[in-house]
Amino acid sequence: LIVNRPLDKIITAARQYAVGNLNYQTSVHTNDEMEDLYDTLMDMAVRLNSTAEDQHKFIANVSHDFRSPLTSIKGYLVAMEDGTIPQELYPKYLKIVLDETERLSKLTERLLTLNGFDTRGTYLNWQKYELHSDIKKILATFEGRCQEKNITFDFIYSSRQLSVYADPDKIQQVLYNLIDNAIKFSSPNSVIS
Repeated sequence: LIVNRPLDKIITAARQYAVGNLNYQTSVHTNDEMEDLYDTLMDMAVRLNSTAEDQHKFIANVSHDFRSPLTSIKGYLVAMEDGTIPQELYPKYLKIVLDETERLSKLTERLLTLNGFDTRGTYLNWQKYELHSDIKKILATFEGRCQEKNITFDFIYSSRQLSVYADPDKIQQVLYNLIDNAIKFSSPNSVIS
């Protein structure tokens, strides 16, 4: 009967993990293979729980990255449809919609290639490019949301060209998130510097 108690605990723990209760804990102290088996089972549960948390964070990040361009696209198309944007400005806003569509395509492409990378690093597409044009383009995509809250951007560009050596898609992603959060957490009728 003493031999069965540790085994019963291990079986109970395994059943709890199988139904998704990865936080279930018990203890087995036998100083033999039973304790080793239990320790291995506990390690597996901790790793599975960590993987589940990573998946949740990943899905939240992906949702955030997709929400911003979709909001811009929808906002500009609705404004064109209801006449808020005059026809003479259609080329400007269609360009923004096309840029946002391209951004969504790149995000989708990156999602599809994620399986090719391991957890030790992220693939970066290093290149030299001019950052000011990216910032201007990204700020333009938020114009509709800024108008809704009567928010203006006071952005001071460097007097010289600002070339950087980085992954443009990753930098754009960071800039989108920063600007999106700045608008989201700013009061109406404010200026973001």
